[in-house]
Amino acid sequence: MSFVKRLIGQAGRLPTQRESEEAASLDKRGAELFLRGDLLEAEKLFLRAIQLNPGLATAHGNLGHVFQTRAMFRTAIDWLEKARSLDPQIEGIPEALDFCRKAARQKDRQPGPDEITRLRESGITFTRKYTETRPGAGGIGPVEFTYEKYEASSAQRAVEFLKRLDPVTQNYYYIEVKTPEGWAGRDIDGTY
Repeated sequence: MSFVKRLIGQAGRLPTQRESEEAASLDKRGAELFLRGDLLEAEKLFLRAIQLNPGLATAHGNLGHVFQTRAMFRTAIDWLEKARSLDPQIEGIPEALDFCRKAARQKDRQPGPDEITRLRESGITFTRKYTETRPGAGGIGPVEFTYEKYEASSAQRAVEFLKRLDPVTQNYYYIEVKTPEGWAGRDIDGTY
Protein backbone atom coordinates (compact mmCIF):
# COMPACT_ATOMS: atom_id res chain seq x y z
CA MET A 1 0.00 0.00 0.00
CA SER A 2 1.39 3.37 -0.94
CA PHE A 3 2.21 6.02 1.65
CA VAL A 4 -0.52 8.31 0.29
CA LYS A 5 -3.15 5.54 0.52
CA ARG A 6 -2.12 4.89 4.14
CA LEU A 7 -2.42 8.60 4.91
CA ILE A 8 -5.86 8.77 3.36
CA GLY A 9 -6.86 5.94 5.69
CA GLN A 10 -10.39 5.75 7.03
CA ALA A 11 -11.32 9.34 6.25
CA GLY A 12 -11.20 8.80 2.48
CA ARG A 13 -9.09 11.92 1.99
CA LEU A 14 -5.75 13.37 2.99
CA PRO A 15 -5.84 15.43 6.19
CA THR A 16 -5.36 19.16 5.77
CA GLN A 17 -2.17 20.80 7.02
CA ARG A 18 -4.11 22.18 9.99
CA GLU A 19 -5.60 18.75 10.80
CA SER A 20 -2.16 17.13 10.59
CA GLU A 21 -0.65 19.74 12.90
CA GLU A 22 -3.53 19.53 15.38
CA ALA A 23 -3.34 15.71 15.35
CA ALA A 24 0.40 15.83 16.05
CA SER A 25 -0.19 18.30 18.89
CA LEU A 26 -2.94 16.12 20.40
CA ASP A 27 -0.69 13.06 20.11
CA LYS A 28 2.13 14.90 21.89
CA ARG A 29 -0.17 16.11 24.69
CA GLY A 30 -1.62 12.61 25.00
CA ALA A 31 1.90 11.18 25.39
CA GLU A 32 2.59 13.67 28.19
CA LEU A 33 -0.63 12.67 29.96
CA PHE A 34 0.23 9.00 29.48
CA LEU A 35 3.60 9.51 31.16
CA ARG A 36 1.82 11.20 34.09
CA GLY A 37 -0.53 8.22 34.43
CA ASP A 38 -3.69 9.92 33.15
CA LEU A 39 -4.61 7.16 30.72
CA LEU A 40 -8.26 8.18 30.28
CA GLU A 41 -7.42 11.66 29.05
CA ALA A 42 -4.48 10.38 27.01
CA GLU A 43 -6.78 7.87 25.31
CA LYS A 44 -9.23 10.63 24.38
CA LEU A 45 -6.47 12.75 22.85
CA PHE A 46 -5.01 9.83 20.88
CA LEU A 47 -8.46 8.94 19.51
CA ARG A 48 -9.10 12.56 18.51
CA ALA A 49 -5.67 12.69 16.82
CA ILE A 50 -6.51 9.53 14.86
CA GLN A 51 -9.87 10.98 13.89
CA LEU A 52 -8.13 14.07 12.49
CA ASN A 53 -5.31 12.13 10.85
CA PRO A 54 -5.93 8.37 10.49
CA GLY A 55 -2.42 7.95 9.10
CA LEU A 56 -0.68 9.21 12.25
CA ALA A 57 1.17 6.06 13.26
CA THR A 58 2.43 7.41 16.59
CA ALA A 59 -1.13 8.04 17.81
CA HIS A 60 -2.08 4.44 16.99
CA GLY A 61 1.05 3.17 18.75
CA ASN A 62 0.47 5.38 21.77
CA LEU A 63 -3.11 4.16 22.03
CA GLY A 64 -1.76 0.61 21.92
CA HIS A 65 0.50 1.45 24.86
CA VAL A 66 -2.51 2.74 26.81
CA PHE A 67 -4.27 -0.59 26.39
CA GLN A 68 -1.05 -2.49 27.15
CA THR A 69 -0.76 -0.60 30.43
CA ARG A 70 -4.34 -1.56 31.28
CA ALA A 71 -3.51 -5.24 30.59
CA MET A 72 -5.99 -5.23 27.67
CA PHE A 73 -3.48 -7.01 25.47
CA ARG A 74 -5.69 -8.08 22.55
CA THR A 75 -6.90 -4.51 22.05
CA ALA A 76 -3.34 -3.25 22.41
CA ILE A 77 -2.19 -5.67 19.70
CA ASP A 78 -4.78 -4.30 17.26
CA TRP A 79 -3.61 -0.70 17.75
CA LEU A 80 0.08 -1.60 17.71
CA GLU A 81 -0.30 -3.60 14.49
CA LYS A 82 -2.11 -0.66 12.89
CA ALA A 83 0.76 1.63 13.92
CA ARG A 84 3.29 -0.77 12.41
CA SER A 85 1.29 -1.03 9.18
CA LEU A 86 1.32 2.77 8.90
CA ASP A 87 5.02 3.08 9.71
CA PRO A 88 7.07 -0.14 9.74
CA GLN A 89 10.02 1.75 11.28
CA ILE A 90 8.12 3.19 14.27
CA GLU A 91 10.18 2.88 17.42
CA GLY A 92 9.16 0.53 20.24
CA ILE A 93 6.30 -1.19 18.42
CA PRO A 94 7.97 -4.58 17.75
CA GLU A 95 8.92 -4.91 21.42
CA ALA A 96 5.45 -3.88 22.61
CA LEU A 97 3.82 -6.32 20.20
CA ASP A 98 6.06 -9.13 21.41
CA PHE A 99 5.23 -8.37 25.05
CA CYS A 100 1.48 -8.12 24.38
CA ARG A 101 1.39 -11.36 22.41
CA LYS A 102 3.20 -13.25 25.18
CA ALA A 103 0.99 -11.69 27.84
CA ALA A 104 -2.18 -12.52 25.88
CA ARG A 105 -1.04 -16.14 25.57
CA GLN A 106 -0.36 -16.31 29.31
CA LYS A 107 -3.79 -14.86 30.08
CA ASP A 108 -5.39 -17.48 27.81
CA ARG A 109 -3.37 -20.46 29.07
CA GLN A 110 -5.23 -23.01 31.14
CA PRO A 111 -3.51 -25.88 32.96
CA GLY A 112 -3.71 -29.16 31.05
CA PRO A 113 -4.87 -32.51 32.46
CA ASP A 114 -1.33 -33.69 33.31
CA GLU A 115 -0.57 -30.46 35.15
CA ILE A 116 -3.86 -30.68 37.08
CA THR A 117 -3.02 -34.26 38.10
CA ARG A 118 0.48 -33.24 39.29
CA LEU A 119 -1.01 -30.37 41.28
CA ARG A 120 -3.57 -32.62 42.99
CA GLU A 121 -0.82 -35.07 43.94
CA SER A 122 0.97 -32.21 45.71
CA GLY A 123 -2.15 -31.08 47.59
CA ILE A 124 -3.10 -28.24 45.19
CA THR A 125 -6.36 -28.02 43.24
CA PHE A 126 -6.84 -25.70 40.27
CA THR A 127 -10.30 -24.14 40.54
CA ARG A 128 -10.51 -21.59 37.73
CA LYS A 129 -8.91 -18.83 35.71
CA TYR A 130 -10.77 -15.74 34.61
CA THR A 131 -10.40 -12.15 33.52
CA GLU A 132 -12.59 -9.28 34.61
CA THR A 133 -12.60 -5.64 33.61
CA ARG A 134 -12.84 -3.16 36.45
CA PRO A 135 -12.46 0.60 36.75
CA GLY A 136 -8.90 1.67 37.34
CA ALA A 137 -7.89 4.24 39.93
CA GLY A 138 -6.69 7.78 39.35
CA GLY A 139 -7.54 8.31 35.69
CA ILE A 140 -6.21 5.02 34.41
CA GLY A 141 -9.57 3.90 32.99
CA PRO A 142 -10.81 0.32 32.78
CA VAL A 143 -8.26 -2.40 33.55
CA GLU A 144 -8.32 -6.13 32.86
CA PHE A 145 -7.49 -8.17 35.96
CA THR A 146 -6.59 -11.84 35.49
CA TYR A 147 -6.90 -14.38 38.28
CA GLU A 148 -5.70 -17.95 38.60
CA LYS A 149 -7.45 -19.58 41.56
CA TYR A 150 -6.27 -22.66 43.43
CA GLU A 151 -7.01 -24.42 46.70
CA ALA A 152 -4.41 -26.03 48.93
CA SER A 153 -4.63 -28.40 51.88
CA SER A 154 -2.38 -26.11 53.97
CA ALA A 155 -0.76 -22.68 53.93
CA GLN A 156 2.66 -24.36 53.80
CA ARG A 157 1.76 -26.24 50.59
CA ALA A 158 0.34 -23.07 49.09
CA VAL A 159 3.54 -21.11 49.74
CA GLU A 160 5.70 -23.96 48.40
CA PHE A 161 3.57 -24.08 45.25
CA LEU A 162 3.72 -20.31 44.73
CA LYS A 163 7.51 -20.24 45.17
CA ARG A 164 7.93 -22.89 42.43
CA LEU A 165 6.08 -20.77 39.88
CA ASP A 166 7.75 -18.50 37.38
CA PRO A 167 7.63 -14.85 38.45
CA VAL A 168 4.52 -12.92 37.45
CA THR A 169 5.62 -10.30 34.92
CA GLN A 170 2.32 -8.49 34.29
CA ASN A 171 0.50 -5.90 36.30
CA TYR A 172 -3.04 -6.94 37.28
CA TYR A 173 -2.23 -10.68 37.12
CA TYR A 174 -2.85 -12.59 40.35
CA ILE A 175 -2.32 -16.21 41.33
CA GLU A 176 -4.28 -16.90 44.51
CA VAL A 177 -4.45 -20.01 46.68
CA LYS A 178 -7.18 -20.55 49.26
CA THR A 179 -6.14 -22.58 52.30
CA PRO A 180 -7.88 -23.50 55.57
CA GLU A 181 -5.76 -20.78 57.21
CA GLY A 182 -6.59 -18.04 54.66
CA TRP A 183 -5.21 -16.87 51.33
CA ALA A 184 -1.72 -16.85 49.81
CA GLY A 185 -0.86 -15.37 46.47
CA ARG A 186 1.63 -14.16 43.93
CA ASP A 187 1.67 -11.09 41.72
CA ILE A 188 4.23 -8.85 40.05
CA ASP A 189 5.54 -7.82 43.49
CA GLY A 190 6.21 -11.40 44.61
CA THR A 191 4.60 -13.87 47.01
CA TYR A 192 2.29 -12.71 49.77
